[in-house]
Amino acid sequence: MSIIIFTGLGVYYYANLPAYTYEEAVKKVEAYESQSGKSVQVQIPEHREDKLGVGKRSYLSTTHYTYYIYVTVEGESVTHRFDPLNGEFEPSARKLK
Repeated sequence: MSIIIFTGLGVYYYANLPAYTYEEAVKKVEAYESQSGKSVQVQIPEHREDKLGVGKRSYLSTTHYTYYIYVTVEGESVTHRFDPLNGEFEPSARKLK
C-alpha cells in the first residue's frame, strides 16, 4: 500500500516540475525582444535572490517562485516577470540591484 502512495506522490511531483529553467526563460524572453530587430543584451544577476521572486502560493504546485529576466533593449533596461510553470511572462517594474 505504501508503495502505491509513494509512487503516486513521485509521479505527481515529477509531472508538476517547472517547465522552464532560468536559462531557458532567459532565451525565451531574449527571442521575444529580438523579434523587433532591436539589439538585446541579457543581464544575468550573480545572486539567486535577484533572479527569483515569490508568486502566488499554491499547495498543489511544486513552486511558487517567478523568475525575473533583465535585458537591455536599445540601451533601455527592461525587466520581465516569468512564470516557470507555464512560460508566460510580462513586463515588471523591478530593477536589477
